[in-house]
Amino acid sequence: MPTADRPVAGMQDDDVGFIRPLFRTNSMISESVALMTVIDLLILGVISYGMWRSRLLILSGTRSDWKRIGFLLINLGLLGVALFYLADLVTMHILPMLTSTDKAMQAMEYLHGTLRWLVILVVTISISIGSIELVLEFQRGAAALRESEMQLTHANRVSAIGQMSLSILHEVTQPIASVSADAGTARRWLAAEQPNMAEAQEALGRVITSAGRARDVIDRIRTFAKKAPLRRQELAINQAILEVVAITQGEAGRNRISVQTRLTEGLPSVQGDRVQLQQVVLNLIINAVEAMSDSGEETRQLQINTDKAGPKEIRVAVQDSGPGIAAESVGQIFDPFYTTKSNGLGMGLSICRSIIEAHGGRLWASAAEPKGTVFAFTLPVHLDNPL
Repeated sequence: MPTADRPVAGMQDDDVGFIRPLFRTNSMISESVALMTVIDLLILGVISYGMWRSRLLILSGTRSDWKRIGFLLINLGLLGVALFYLADLVTMHILPMLTSTDKAMQAMEYLHGTLRWLVILVVTISISIGSIELVLEFQRGAAALRESEMQLTHANRVSAIGQMSLSILHEVTQPIASVSADAGTARRWLAAEQPNMAEAQEALGRVITSAGRARDVIDRIRTFAKKAPLRRQELAINQAILEVVAITQGEAGRNRISVQTRLTEGLPSVQGDRVQLQQVVLNLIINAVEAMSDSGEETRQLQINTDKAGPKEIRVAVQDSGPGIAAESVGQIFDPFYTTKSNGLGMGLSICRSIIEAHGGRLWASAAEPKGTVFAFTLPVHLDNPL
């Protein structure tokens, strides 16, 4: 019969259970049975709570199959642990009442000896596989979310370009018409009884220039509209803004809007995705154009400024002379699906803010003087180019 000074046969001093040492003797059992019971019940309670909380994740039909399988395997592992500690309670409280102390001790020795390692093996395999499946599923979900965000951002870009379709058409057709006219002029000079080579060469030069203008317009639109992954690079913000102004020049002219740019020279470069930052500027310009559509033509002015916002930031501001933003809308204009336009989706400004925040900056709106609205955002400068 084991004593307080002699361990149970077949058990080592360093044998350890899931939570506490499982080295036991009759005296230890009699002296610490209450503490062991409390520990076993605490473990069973925590496991039961975890399994109860995750039941909906397993049974929910909206979860992917692999995610449900992962949760199921983890819960099976927890169930194995719970059964082990339940058996521990049985051997401490029920088995001694049904059989002799020696047999109860033998059962406890078997439980915390041979059976323990089998439980550890099964539980480790089950929880490990379940955890791996969950990690992989979360990675797939994160990748799908990034793809959805990229598609939404791209759709917003295409929608913004679609709003300027008439102006873009005019920008393209105008140089094409010039190509046709100058080509006809050159042909007439060459078909004359005395061909005038100088005039013909001048006309053909204008053809080349007009064709180049049309190509530049198409290239700008194609670069801006194509779907591409996020690509951070060092860029000059002033140049990026001027390219957007060139795209929107026709739309501004069609709406009789005077566009002024006050771009501070010598600004350091920023690190970011060129197309996404240009998308923000394009959205702000289009919003400004639409805001001024009902204003008097003599007061339609759009101003784009860049300057230093601090020791490590630059600021871009787009100011219009429209009616301004209602006080009750200021706190909501960046919320998804909030719009004051009859045909708007309410996603443009929300996407703009997400883009700017992803670049480490911030975007806000304020009232302009004497009227209108100023949308401004900041961007951190490239680390190699401090202000």
